[in-house]
Amino acid sequence: MDKVKGIFIVVVSLFVMTAIGFTGFRVYRACVVDKMIHAKYVVNSIIQTGPEKEALPSIYIEELLGLSFDHPQNYFTFDECEAERKLLKSPVIKSARVRKIKPDSIYIDYEVFRPIALLGDSFNLGIDEEGRVFPIQPFFSPKRLPECYFGKQEIDPEKFEIALAILAFLEKRVAFAESTIKSIDVSQAVHESFGKREVVIMLEEKGQTWYLRLTPHRFPEEMNNFITLKETTLVNSKNRKIVDLRLAKVAYIEEVAD
Repeated sequence: MDKVKGIFIVVVSLFVMTAIGFTGFRVYRACVVDKMIHAKYVVNSIIQTGPEKEALPSIYIEELLGLSFDHPQNYFTFDECEAERKLLKSPVIKSARVRKIKPDSIYIDYEVFRPIALLGDSFNLGIDEEGRVFPIQPFFSPKRLPECYFGKQEIDPEKFEIALAILAFLEKRVAFAESTIKSIDVSQAVHESFGKREVVIMLEEKGQTWYLRLTPHRFPEEMNNFITLKETTLVNSKNRKIVDLRLAKVAYIEEVAD
């Protein structure tokens, strides 16, 4: 009798445990299904942060991530790591970090490349301070950026260092605060013939256009000579002026009629 009673208790216990387990599974499954299909768990907002406020339009970010009203994504199936990989495929995004915020938002902290100049040898390409090349439009608003010419589309590292040094010099000198740097041509800066090595800088200031012919590695001294020349020389016309400062203590000035 006791044996039968024991078997009965075991059977009942198994039945109860099975019922509880089955019920729990159905509840869990219902919760999962609810999360997958309920509208409140569809990603419908993107929060952007970074060094610049909304550096890129939200619609562009949505396109990169495949988020749209036609193809809604579920919050719980949204893959943060995959989203970061998609963002980094953009030619203008330097770094990106993606996190989900319950119940329906995606937080994106990213940084874009910042152009310091335009690549004059190509069309619609910018260069950042590390020499990386990327498209300008439609990602960045038009700015007065100088054009850098390297003689070909590929950027020579030595030429780039010279162009970077020239930009830094001009930006720091108060004497050029009112000048606009139109272009920097370093295409001949590392010519095999030392006599042909030069950089050409085009400046605009108060309606006057200057073309400065300088040596690649003595340009700071030659630019200082130009400052003195500009302050002491009477400008009689608005014609473009070519100033060759490559010889020590000598400046050749030639006017070019428009």
